[in-house]
Amino acid sequence: ELNFDHNKVPRSPLSAFQPRSLICNAIVQALPGLRHNSSLQHLDLSNLYIEDAGAFALARVLKTNKNLQSIIIEDNNVSVI
Repeated sequence: ELNFDHNKVPRSPLSAFQPRSLICNAIVQALPGLRHNSSLQHLDLSNLYIEDAGAFALARVLKTNKNLQSIIIEDNNVSVI
């Protein structure tokens, strides 16, 4: 049995950020690279917490990328706008 009661993890400078917003920001920055991608056909972004910013970035990708055939975006905290 492992006991972690007395474990203390030092705070890093990044500890002020929510992990979810870091993931969201990374995805928002990466999505524009798919605008002119001609090989990717299926994209699964489920459970990545892309939120509204990620949904808007994905919408911009879909304006130019006509090769994506399926996109899964379940459980991403995207609001209905």
